[in-house]
Amino acid sequence: MAGVPGLRAVICEDEALIRMTLKLMLTEMGCDVVGETAYGEEAVSLVETHRPDVVFLDIRLKDDVDGVEAALRINTLCNAAIVFMSAYDYDERIRATGLQRIAAIVSKPFLQSRIDAALASVTDLLGRPPMSG
Repeated sequence: MAGVPGLRAVICEDEALIRMTLKLMLTEMGCDVVGETAYGEEAVSLVETHRPDVVFLDIRLKDDVDGVEAALRINTLCNAAIVFMSAYDYDERIRATGLQRIAAIVSKPFLQSRIDAALASVTDLLGRPPMSG
C-alpha cells in the first residue's frame, strides 16, 4: 500500500459508510483528511477553508450541487487534484468539463488497489513521490 505523508484530502461522498471507509483507507496511507461531507456546496466551502491537495468527489450527492459542478467551482479556488468516484459511468461528462486537474475516476465499489492507483495519479499530478507503506 502506497501513501503520501501529509497529503491533505477532502472527501465528498453521500453514503456515510463509503465515506468512513475511504477516510480510514486514506488515514492508514498517511493522508490527513481535513474535511468530509455528503454535500457538494459544503465540499466547495471545505476546500476554500482547508486548501487540500486532493478532493475525492462522488458525482451524485445529497444537494443540488453534484460532484462535477463542485469540481468546476473548486477549480476556481485552488489547484487541488480531483478524484471522482461513482457507481455510474460519467466519464464522458467528466472529460467534457475540460478540467485539467482530474487525477482519477474511480468506479464504486472500490478496492484498496483502486485508491492506491488514484493516489499514485495524484502524486504524479502534484509532483510528489509516493511513500511505500
